[in-house]
Amino acid sequence: MTSLNWKSWRITTRLVLVTTLPVLLMGMAVILYSAYARGQEVWQELDERGHLIASLLAESSEYGVISGNVAYLERTVRWLLQVDQSVRSVTITDLDQRTLLQIASGQKADHEARDFEAVIDREVIALPPFGDGDVADPNVAQSGVDGTAKQRIGTIHVRVSPSAMLAKQWVRIAVGAAMTVTAVAISILFGLFLATGLTRPLAVTLAAVRRIRQGHYQTRVLPVAGGEIGELQMAITAMAASLQAFRQEMDAKVFARTDALQAARDEAIKSNAEKRRLIRRVHALIEEERQAMAIEMHDHFNAELIVARLEAQRILDLTSVESDHLTPSALEEVRRHASAIIGHTVALYDMARGIVKRLRPETLDTLGLRDAIDEMVRQFDTLHPHCRFVFAATGDLSCIDSDSALTAYRLVQEALSNVVKHAQATLASVRLSLSEDGNWLCISVTDNGKGFDAATVNSGIGLVGMRERADGAEGRIEIGQATSGGTRIAIELPVPSGQESSP
Repeated sequence: MTSLNWKSWRITTRLVLVTTLPVLLMGMAVILYSAYARGQEVWQELDERGHLIASLLAESSEYGVISGNVAYLERTVRWLLQVDQSVRSVTITDLDQRTLLQIASGQKADHEARDFEAVIDREVIALPPFGDGDVADPNVAQSGVDGTAKQRIGTIHVRVSPSAMLAKQWVRIAVGAAMTVTAVAISILFGLFLATGLTRPLAVTLAAVRRIRQGHYQTRVLPVAGGEIGELQMAITAMAASLQAFRQEMDAKVFARTDALQAARDEAIKSNAEKRRLIRRVHALIEEERQAMAIEMHDHFNAELIVARLEAQRILDLTSVESDHLTPSALEEVRRHASAIIGHTVALYDMARGIVKRLRPETLDTLGLRDAIDEMVRQFDTLHPHCRFVFAATGDLSCIDSDSALTAYRLVQEALSNVVKHAQATLASVRLSLSEDGNWLCISVTDNGKGFDAATVNSGIGLVGMRERADGAEGRIEIGQATSGGTRIAIELPVPSGQESSP
Protein backbone atom coordinates (compact mmCIF):
# COMPACT_ATOMS: atom_id res chain seq x y z
CA MET A 1 0.00 0.00 0.00
CA THR A 2 2.91 2.32 0.58
CA SER A 3 4.04 2.13 -3.04
CA LEU A 4 0.56 3.25 -4.17
CA ASN A 5 0.67 6.39 -2.04
CA TRP A 6 1.69 9.07 -4.52
CA LYS A 7 2.59 11.44 -1.69
CA SER A 8 5.58 9.22 -0.81
CA TRP A 9 6.97 9.15 -4.36
CA ARG A 10 10.41 10.58 -4.96
CA ILE A 11 11.06 13.56 -7.23
CA THR A 12 12.68 11.36 -9.89
CA THR A 13 9.56 9.21 -10.11
CA ARG A 14 7.31 12.22 -10.35
CA LEU A 15 9.35 13.95 -13.05
CA VAL A 16 9.59 10.76 -15.11
CA LEU A 17 5.83 10.33 -14.85
CA VAL A 18 5.21 13.99 -15.73
CA THR A 19 7.33 13.74 -18.87
CA THR A 20 6.33 10.21 -19.87
CA LEU A 21 2.68 9.81 -18.97
CA PRO A 22 1.28 12.41 -21.42
CA VAL A 23 3.37 11.01 -24.27
CA LEU A 24 2.35 7.45 -23.37
CA LEU A 25 -1.34 8.30 -23.13
CA MET A 26 -1.23 10.30 -26.37
CA GLY A 27 0.61 7.50 -28.19
CA MET A 28 -1.84 4.88 -26.92
CA ALA A 29 -4.77 7.05 -27.97
CA VAL A 30 -3.28 7.56 -31.45
CA ILE A 31 -2.54 3.84 -31.81
CA LEU A 32 -6.04 2.81 -30.71
CA TYR A 33 -7.68 5.37 -32.98
CA SER A 34 -5.42 4.35 -35.87
CA ALA A 35 -6.23 0.67 -35.35
CA TYR A 36 -9.96 1.41 -35.28
CA ALA A 37 -9.88 3.76 -38.28
CA ARG A 38 -7.67 1.51 -40.39
CA GLY A 39 -9.85 -1.49 -39.55
CA GLN A 40 -12.89 0.41 -40.76
CA GLU A 41 -10.99 1.41 -43.90
CA VAL A 42 -10.06 -2.23 -44.56
CA TRP A 43 -13.65 -3.42 -44.34
CA GLN A 44 -14.88 -0.52 -46.48
CA GLU A 45 -12.21 -1.18 -49.09
CA LEU A 46 -13.00 -4.89 -48.94
CA ASP A 47 -16.67 -4.22 -49.73
CA GLU A 48 -15.79 -1.87 -52.56
CA ARG A 49 -13.20 -4.22 -54.04
CA GLY A 50 -15.44 -7.30 -53.77
CA HIS A 51 -18.33 -5.61 -55.53
CA LEU A 52 -16.03 -4.14 -58.16
CA ILE A 53 -14.28 -7.47 -58.95
CA ALA A 54 -17.58 -9.33 -59.08
CA SER A 55 -19.12 -6.72 -61.39
CA LEU A 56 -16.13 -6.66 -63.73
CA LEU A 57 -15.95 -10.46 -63.93
CA ALA A 58 -19.72 -10.62 -64.56
CA GLU A 59 -19.47 -8.20 -67.50
CA SER A 60 -16.52 -10.12 -69.01
CA SER A 61 -18.09 -13.57 -68.55
CA GLU A 62 -21.18 -13.13 -70.77
CA TYR A 63 -19.67 -14.76 -73.87
CA GLY A 64 -18.02 -17.64 -72.02
CA VAL A 65 -21.27 -18.55 -70.22
CA ILE A 66 -23.32 -18.43 -73.42
CA SER A 67 -20.80 -20.37 -75.53
CA GLY A 68 -19.63 -22.66 -72.77
CA ASN A 69 -16.01 -21.74 -73.51
CA VAL A 70 -14.59 -20.57 -70.19
CA ALA A 71 -10.93 -21.08 -71.02
CA TYR A 72 -10.24 -17.38 -71.35
CA LEU A 73 -12.22 -16.78 -68.13
CA GLU A 74 -10.00 -19.30 -66.35
CA ARG A 75 -6.89 -17.46 -67.50
CA THR A 76 -8.38 -14.16 -66.39
CA VAL A 77 -9.34 -15.51 -62.99
CA ARG A 78 -5.96 -17.11 -62.35
CA TRP A 79 -4.22 -13.90 -63.31
CA LEU A 80 -6.53 -12.08 -60.90
CA LEU A 81 -5.71 -14.51 -58.08
CA GLN A 82 -1.98 -13.96 -58.63
CA VAL A 83 -2.27 -10.21 -58.79
CA ASP A 84 -4.72 -9.69 -55.94
CA GLN A 85 -3.88 -11.74 -52.79
CA SER A 86 -7.14 -10.78 -51.20
CA VAL A 87 -9.19 -12.80 -53.71
CA ARG A 88 -9.40 -16.34 -52.37
CA SER A 89 -11.77 -18.01 -54.91
CA VAL A 90 -13.98 -17.32 -57.94
CA THR A 91 -16.97 -19.48 -58.91
CA ILE A 92 -19.14 -19.10 -62.05
CA THR A 93 -22.52 -20.83 -62.26
CA ASP A 94 -25.15 -20.88 -64.98
CA LEU A 95 -28.81 -20.17 -64.67
CA ASP A 96 -29.42 -23.66 -63.24
CA GLN A 97 -26.74 -23.17 -60.59
CA ARG A 98 -24.37 -25.55 -62.30
CA THR A 99 -20.72 -24.73 -61.73
CA LEU A 100 -19.05 -23.69 -64.94
CA LEU A 101 -15.76 -22.56 -63.36
CA GLN A 102 -14.34 -22.68 -59.86
CA ILE A 103 -10.80 -21.59 -59.06
CA ALA A 104 -9.34 -21.11 -55.53
CA SER A 105 -6.05 -19.44 -54.56
CA GLY A 106 -4.93 -22.42 -52.47
CA GLN A 107 -4.46 -20.35 -49.29
CA LYS A 108 -5.78 -21.62 -45.98
CA ALA A 109 -9.35 -20.99 -45.05
CA ASP A 110 -10.11 -17.60 -43.57
CA HIS A 111 -13.20 -17.18 -41.42
CA GLU A 112 -13.12 -13.42 -41.94
CA ALA A 113 -13.48 -13.74 -45.76
CA ARG A 114 -16.64 -12.34 -47.34
CA ASP A 115 -18.60 -13.54 -50.40
CA PHE A 116 -19.76 -11.19 -53.13
CA GLU A 117 -22.13 -12.02 -55.96
CA ALA A 118 -22.85 -10.46 -59.33
CA VAL A 119 -25.46 -11.46 -61.93
CA ILE A 120 -24.25 -12.30 -65.43
CA ASP A 121 -26.69 -10.74 -67.92
CA ARG A 122 -27.00 -10.64 -71.66
CA GLU A 123 -28.81 -8.12 -73.77
CA VAL A 124 -31.74 -9.37 -75.93
CA ILE A 125 -34.17 -7.65 -78.27
CA ALA A 126 -37.49 -7.15 -76.56
CA LEU A 127 -40.51 -8.61 -78.46
CA PRO A 128 -44.09 -7.87 -77.58
CA PRO A 129 -46.22 -10.74 -76.27
CA PHE A 130 -48.32 -12.75 -78.77
CA GLY A 131 -51.47 -12.67 -76.72
CA ASP A 132 -52.97 -11.52 -73.56
CA GLY A 133 -52.76 -14.94 -72.04
CA ASP A 134 -49.11 -15.43 -72.69
CA VAL A 135 -46.82 -14.87 -69.75
CA ALA A 136 -43.44 -13.28 -70.23
CA ASP A 137 -40.27 -15.17 -69.40
CA PRO A 138 -39.29 -14.26 -65.83
CA ASN A 139 -35.58 -14.35 -66.71
CA VAL A 140 -36.04 -11.60 -69.30
CA ALA A 141 -36.15 -8.06 -68.05
CA GLN A 142 -38.67 -5.57 -69.34
CA SER A 143 -37.68 -3.72 -72.46
CA GLY A 144 -36.13 -0.39 -72.15
CA VAL A 145 -36.51 2.69 -74.21
CA ASP A 146 -33.96 1.45 -76.71
CA GLY A 147 -35.92 -1.73 -77.40
CA THR A 148 -33.49 -4.06 -75.60
CA ALA A 149 -33.73 -6.13 -72.41
CA LYS A 150 -31.36 -7.92 -70.02
CA GLN A 151 -31.62 -11.64 -69.41
CA ARG A 152 -29.89 -13.41 -66.53
CA ILE A 153 -27.69 -16.25 -67.70
CA GLY A 154 -25.57 -16.99 -64.64
CA THR A 155 -24.01 -15.84 -61.40
CA ILE A 156 -20.46 -15.14 -60.39
CA HIS A 157 -19.32 -15.71 -56.76
CA VAL A 158 -16.16 -14.00 -55.50
CA ARG A 159 -14.67 -14.68 -52.02
CA VAL A 160 -12.43 -11.85 -50.82
CA SER A 161 -10.33 -12.01 -47.59
CA PRO A 162 -9.20 -8.93 -45.61
CA SER A 163 -6.10 -10.71 -44.20
CA ALA A 164 -3.62 -9.17 -46.63
CA MET A 165 -5.05 -5.70 -46.19
CA LEU A 166 -5.19 -6.12 -42.42
CA ALA A 167 -1.58 -7.32 -42.41
CA LYS A 168 -0.53 -4.13 -44.23
CA GLN A 169 -2.48 -2.02 -41.79
CA TRP A 170 -0.98 -3.86 -38.80
CA VAL A 171 2.46 -3.14 -40.17
CA ARG A 172 1.57 0.55 -40.25
CA ILE A 173 0.16 0.33 -36.72
CA ALA A 174 3.34 -1.44 -35.54
CA VAL A 175 5.41 1.35 -37.06
CA GLY A 176 3.29 3.89 -35.17
CA ALA A 177 3.64 1.89 -31.95
CA ALA A 178 7.40 1.73 -32.42
CA MET A 179 7.45 5.49 -32.89
CA THR A 180 5.36 5.87 -29.72
CA VAL A 181 7.70 3.61 -27.73
CA THR A 182 10.64 5.61 -29.03
CA ALA A 183 8.96 8.84 -27.94
CA VAL A 184 8.23 7.36 -24.50
CA ALA A 185 11.85 6.24 -24.14
CA ILE A 186 13.04 9.70 -25.11
CA SER A 187 10.59 11.19 -22.58
CA ILE A 188 11.92 8.88 -19.86
CA LEU A 189 15.48 9.88 -20.62
CA PHE A 190 14.47 13.53 -20.63
CA GLY A 191 12.65 13.08 -17.31
CA LEU A 192 15.69 11.36 -15.80
CA PHE A 193 17.88 14.20 -17.06
CA LEU A 194 15.59 16.78 -15.45
CA ALA A 195 15.34 14.73 -12.25
CA THR A 196 19.11 14.41 -12.02
CA GLY A 197 19.51 18.15 -12.44
CA LEU A 198 16.99 18.68 -9.65
CA THR A 199 17.78 15.90 -7.17
CA ARG A 200 21.52 16.52 -6.98
CA PRO A 201 21.26 20.06 -5.60
CA LEU A 202 18.34 18.93 -3.43
CA ALA A 203 20.48 16.11 -2.02
CA VAL A 204 23.19 18.64 -1.16
CA THR A 205 20.57 20.90 0.41
CA LEU A 206 18.98 18.06 2.44
CA ALA A 207 22.39 16.93 3.71
CA ALA A 208 23.07 20.47 4.89
CA VAL A 209 19.67 20.66 6.59
CA ARG A 210 20.33 17.35 8.37
CA ARG A 211 23.69 18.66 9.65
CA ILE A 212 22.00 21.84 10.85
CA ARG A 213 19.32 19.76 12.60
CA GLN A 214 22.09 17.85 14.39
CA GLY A 215 23.47 21.13 15.71
CA HIS A 216 26.22 21.88 13.16
CA TYR A 217 25.18 25.48 12.58
CA GLN A 218 28.46 26.35 10.89
CA THR A 219 27.29 24.44 7.82
CA ARG A 220 27.38 26.42 4.58
CA VAL A 221 25.67 25.53 1.28
CA LEU A 222 27.22 26.77 -1.94
CA PRO A 223 24.52 27.61 -4.53
CA VAL A 224 25.10 24.90 -7.17
CA ALA A 225 21.76 25.46 -8.93
CA GLY A 226 19.78 28.40 -10.16
CA GLY A 227 16.20 29.49 -9.69
CA GLU A 228 14.23 28.63 -6.60
CA ILE A 229 16.69 25.90 -5.51
CA GLY A 230 19.57 28.37 -5.55
CA GLU A 231 17.51 30.83 -3.50
CA LEU A 232 16.66 27.99 -1.09
CA GLN A 233 20.33 27.10 -0.67
CA MET A 234 21.27 30.73 0.01
CA ALA A 235 18.37 31.00 2.49
CA ILE A 236 19.58 27.86 4.30
CA THR A 237 23.09 29.30 4.54
CA ALA A 238 21.70 32.53 5.99
CA MET A 239 19.49 30.56 8.39
CA ALA A 240 22.46 28.50 9.60
CA ALA A 241 24.47 31.68 10.24
CA SER A 242 21.53 33.17 12.18
CA LEU A 243 21.12 29.99 14.22
CA GLN A 244 24.83 29.94 15.00
CA ALA A 245 24.70 33.52 16.26
CA PHE A 246 21.49 32.82 18.21
CA ARG A 247 23.01 29.71 19.75
CA GLN A 248 26.10 31.60 20.87
CA GLU A 249 23.90 34.28 22.38
CA MET A 250 21.71 31.70 24.11
CA ASP A 251 24.75 29.79 25.38
CA ALA A 252 26.08 33.00 26.90
CA LYS A 253 22.72 33.71 28.53
CA VAL A 254 22.43 30.14 29.77
CA PHE A 255 25.90 30.24 31.28
CA ALA A 256 25.15 33.56 32.96
CA ARG A 257 21.79 32.33 34.18
CA THR A 258 23.31 29.07 35.41
CA ASP A 259 25.91 30.96 37.39
CA ALA A 260 23.21 33.16 38.89
CA LEU A 261 21.03 30.15 39.73
CA GLN A 262 23.99 28.33 41.24
CA ALA A 263 24.77 31.33 43.41
CA ALA A 264 21.12 31.67 44.41
CA ARG A 265 20.95 27.94 45.12
CA ASP A 266 24.04 28.11 47.30
CA GLU A 267 22.61 31.10 49.11
CA ALA A 268 19.26 29.36 49.57
CA ILE A 269 20.94 26.21 50.87
CA LYS A 270 23.02 28.29 53.25
CA SER A 271 19.97 30.25 54.37
CA ASN A 272 17.93 27.10 54.76
CA ALA A 273 20.65 25.44 56.79
CA GLU A 274 20.92 28.51 58.99
CA LYS A 275 17.16 28.58 59.35
CA ARG A 276 17.07 24.96 60.39
CA ARG A 277 19.88 25.49 62.88
CA LEU A 278 18.06 28.53 64.24
CA ILE A 279 14.81 26.63 64.57
CA ARG A 280 16.52 23.73 66.30
CA ARG A 281 18.30 26.17 68.57
CA VAL A 282 15.07 27.99 69.44
CA HIS A 283 13.25 24.75 70.19
CA ALA A 284 16.21 23.50 72.19
CA LEU A 285 16.33 26.70 74.25
CA ILE A 286 12.59 26.59 74.81
CA GLU A 287 12.72 22.98 75.93
CA GLU A 288 15.77 23.66 78.12
CA GLU A 289 13.96 26.59 79.72
CA ARG A 290 10.86 24.49 80.25
CA GLN A 291 12.90 21.69 81.72
CA ALA A 292 14.70 24.13 84.06
CA MET A 293 11.39 25.64 85.13
CA ALA A 294 9.96 22.19 85.74
CA ILE A 295 12.97 21.19 87.82
CA GLU A 296 12.83 24.42 89.79
CA MET A 297 9.13 24.15 90.46
CA HIS A 298 9.49 20.49 91.35
CA ASP A 299 12.48 20.97 93.62
CA HIS A 300 11.58 24.30 95.27
CA PHE A 301 7.98 25.39 94.76
CA ASN A 302 6.51 22.01 95.41
CA ALA A 303 8.87 21.41 98.35
CA GLU A 304 7.84 24.65 99.98
CA LEU A 305 4.22 23.78 99.47
CA ILE A 306 4.77 20.42 101.10
CA VAL A 307 6.42 22.07 104.08
CA ALA A 308 3.54 24.51 104.41
CA ARG A 309 1.16 21.63 104.25
CA LEU A 310 3.09 19.80 106.99
CA GLU A 311 3.09 22.87 109.22
CA ALA A 312 -0.59 23.36 108.75
CA GLN A 313 -1.16 19.73 109.49
CA ARG A 314 0.87 20.16 112.67
CA ILE A 315 -1.26 23.09 113.76
CA LEU A 316 -4.34 21.06 113.12
CA ASP A 317 -2.92 18.21 115.15
CA LEU A 318 -2.06 20.51 118.05
CA THR A 319 -5.47 22.07 118.15
CA SER A 320 -7.10 18.70 118.20
CA VAL A 321 -5.76 18.23 121.79
CA GLU A 322 -7.56 20.02 124.63
CA SER A 323 -5.60 23.00 125.94
CA ASP A 324 -6.29 25.40 128.83
CA HIS A 325 -4.68 28.33 127.06
CA LEU A 326 -6.97 28.33 124.05
CA THR A 327 -10.60 29.12 124.13
CA PRO A 328 -12.94 26.94 122.20
CA SER A 329 -13.56 29.68 119.66
CA ALA A 330 -9.84 30.28 119.23
CA LEU A 331 -9.28 26.61 118.77
CA GLU A 332 -12.03 26.51 116.20
CA GLU A 333 -10.53 29.40 114.28
CA VAL A 334 -7.05 27.81 114.34
CA ARG A 335 -8.59 24.61 113.15
CA ARG A 336 -10.41 26.46 110.34
CA HIS A 337 -7.30 28.30 109.17
CA ALA A 338 -5.22 25.16 109.27
CA SER A 339 -7.76 23.38 107.10
CA ALA A 340 -7.69 26.30 104.67
CA ILE A 341 -3.90 26.12 104.49
CA ILE A 342 -4.13 22.46 103.68
CA GLY A 343 -6.68 23.12 100.94
CA HIS A 344 -4.61 25.90 99.39
CA THR A 345 -1.43 23.88 99.44
CA VAL A 346 -3.18 20.94 97.75
CA ALA A 347 -4.51 23.30 95.05
CA LEU A 348 -1.08 24.88 94.58
CA TYR A 349 0.51 21.49 94.34
CA ASP A 350 -1.95 20.31 91.72
CA MET A 351 -1.45 23.57 89.80
CA ALA A 352 2.30 23.22 89.88
CA ARG A 353 2.06 19.61 88.74
CA GLY A 354 -0.15 20.67 85.80
CA ILE A 355 2.33 23.38 84.81
CA VAL A 356 5.16 20.88 84.99
CA LYS A 357 3.27 18.53 82.68
CA ARG A 358 2.66 21.31 80.15
CA LEU A 359 6.25 22.50 80.23
CA ARG A 360 7.86 19.07 80.11
CA PRO A 361 5.94 15.79 79.86
CA GLU A 362 7.32 13.88 82.76
CA THR A 363 5.91 10.64 81.39
CA LEU A 364 8.28 10.98 78.43
CA ASP A 365 11.30 10.86 80.72
CA THR A 366 9.91 8.21 83.00
CA LEU A 367 7.99 5.93 80.61
CA GLY A 368 9.67 6.47 77.24
CA LEU A 369 8.18 7.53 73.88
CA ARG A 370 5.91 4.51 73.31
CA ASP A 371 4.27 4.54 76.78
CA ALA A 372 4.15 8.36 76.94
CA ILE A 373 2.15 8.60 73.71
CA ASP A 374 0.02 5.65 74.82
CA GLU A 375 -0.77 7.52 78.04
CA MET A 376 -1.59 10.69 76.09
CA VAL A 377 -3.93 8.80 73.72
CA ARG A 378 -5.72 7.28 76.74
CA GLN A 379 -6.21 10.74 78.28
CA PHE A 380 -7.72 12.04 75.00
CA ASP A 381 -9.97 8.97 74.88
CA THR A 382 -11.12 9.59 78.45
CA LEU A 383 -11.63 13.35 78.14
CA HIS A 384 -13.47 13.19 74.78
CA PRO A 385 -16.01 10.34 74.88
CA HIS A 386 -17.58 11.40 71.53
CA CYS A 387 -14.45 10.19 69.72
CA ARG A 388 -12.53 6.97 70.27
CA PHE A 389 -8.73 7.18 70.24
CA VAL A 390 -6.56 4.11 69.60
CA PHE A 391 -2.80 3.63 69.59
CA ALA A 392 -0.47 1.07 68.01
CA ALA A 393 3.31 0.85 67.83
CA THR A 394 5.68 -1.61 66.16
CA GLY A 395 9.42 -1.98 66.36
CA ASP A 396 12.01 -1.13 68.99
CA LEU A 397 11.55 2.57 69.78
CA SER A 398 14.16 2.64 72.50
CA CYS A 399 16.73 3.89 69.97
CA ILE A 400 14.94 7.25 69.64
CA ASP A 401 16.98 10.05 71.19
CA SER A 402 15.48 12.53 73.66
CA ASP A 403 15.13 15.43 71.17
CA SER A 404 13.45 13.29 68.50
CA ALA A 405 11.17 11.72 71.11
CA LEU A 406 10.11 15.17 72.36
CA THR A 407 9.48 16.35 68.78
CA ALA A 408 7.38 13.25 68.07
CA TYR A 409 5.43 13.71 71.30
CA ARG A 410 4.62 17.37 70.54
CA LEU A 411 3.62 16.59 66.94
CA VAL A 412 1.22 13.83 68.03
CA GLN A 413 -0.16 16.08 70.75
CA GLU A 414 -0.87 18.90 68.25
CA ALA A 415 -2.38 16.45 65.73
CA LEU A 416 -4.80 15.01 68.30
CA SER A 417 -5.73 18.53 69.45
CA ASN A 418 -6.64 19.37 65.82
CA VAL A 419 -8.79 16.22 65.63
CA VAL A 420 -10.71 17.31 68.74
CA LYS A 421 -11.08 20.92 67.57
CA HIS A 422 -11.84 20.59 63.86
CA ALA A 423 -12.30 17.02 62.59
CA GLN A 424 -15.70 16.12 64.13
CA ALA A 425 -14.48 12.53 63.98
CA THR A 426 -15.70 9.47 65.84
CA LEU A 427 -12.47 7.50 65.51
CA ALA A 428 -8.81 8.54 65.50
CA SER A 429 -5.73 6.34 65.47
CA VAL A 430 -2.04 6.92 66.15
CA ARG A 431 0.63 4.54 64.83
CA LEU A 432 4.38 4.55 65.47
CA SER A 433 6.91 2.46 63.58
CA LEU A 434 10.47 2.43 62.30
CA SER A 435 11.38 2.33 58.62
CA GLU A 436 12.90 -0.83 57.19
CA ASP A 437 16.41 0.63 57.33
CA GLY A 438 15.80 1.91 60.87
CA ASN A 439 16.79 5.49 59.96
CA TRP A 440 13.33 7.06 60.17
CA LEU A 441 10.62 7.20 62.83
CA CYS A 442 7.26 6.97 61.02
CA ILE A 443 4.20 8.54 62.68
CA SER A 444 0.67 8.29 61.27
CA VAL A 445 -2.37 10.09 62.72
CA THR A 446 -5.65 9.40 60.89
CA ASP A 447 -9.31 10.15 61.59
CA ASN A 448 -12.68 9.57 59.92
CA GLY A 449 -13.83 13.14 60.26
CA LYS A 450 -15.00 15.73 57.73
CA GLY A 451 -11.57 16.07 56.11
CA PHE A 452 -9.99 19.39 55.27
CA ASP A 453 -10.05 22.19 52.72
CA ALA A 454 -6.94 22.03 50.53
CA ALA A 455 -7.04 25.80 50.11
CA THR A 456 -6.67 26.41 53.86
CA VAL A 457 -4.65 23.38 54.94
CA ASN A 458 -1.45 25.43 55.11
CA SER A 459 -2.99 28.45 56.85
CA GLY A 460 -3.69 27.02 60.30
CA ILE A 461 -1.42 28.08 63.12
CA GLY A 462 -1.25 24.55 64.50
CA LEU A 463 -0.29 23.06 61.15
CA VAL A 464 2.30 25.76 60.57
CA GLY A 465 3.79 24.98 63.97
CA MET A 466 3.86 21.28 63.16
CA ARG A 467 5.61 21.95 59.83
CA GLU A 468 8.18 24.19 61.47
CA ARG A 469 8.84 21.67 64.23
CA ALA A 470 9.24 18.81 61.71
CA ASP A 471 11.44 20.95 59.46
CA GLY A 472 13.56 21.96 62.43
CA ALA A 473 14.19 18.28 63.14
CA GLU A 474 15.08 17.75 59.43
CA GLY A 475 12.00 15.59 59.08
CA ARG A 476 9.11 15.40 56.63
CA ILE A 477 5.39 15.94 57.15
CA GLU A 478 2.56 15.26 54.70
CA ILE A 479 -1.09 16.17 55.27
CA GLY A 480 -3.65 14.62 52.95
CA GLN A 481 -6.94 12.85 52.54
CA ALA A 482 -7.39 9.55 54.32
CA THR A 483 -8.95 6.52 52.64
CA SER A 484 -11.81 6.70 55.12
CA GLY A 485 -12.63 10.22 53.97
CA GLY A 486 -11.05 12.02 56.91
CA THR A 487 -7.54 13.40 57.33
CA ARG A 488 -4.20 11.61 57.43
CA ILE A 489 -1.02 13.17 58.79
CA ALA A 490 2.17 11.28 57.93
CA ILE A 491 5.38 12.32 59.70
CA GLU A 492 8.91 11.01 59.26
CA LEU A 493 11.66 12.02 61.70
CA PRO A 494 15.29 11.01 61.31
CA VAL A 495 16.74 8.65 63.89
CA PRO A 496 20.37 9.56 64.65
CA SER A 497 22.64 6.53 64.58
CA GLY A 498 24.25 5.52 67.83
CA GLN A 499 21.70 7.42 69.89
CA GLU A 500 19.41 6.04 72.53
CA SER A 501 16.70 7.73 74.44
CA SER A 502 17.16 8.68 78.03
CA PRO A 503 15.27 6.51 80.47
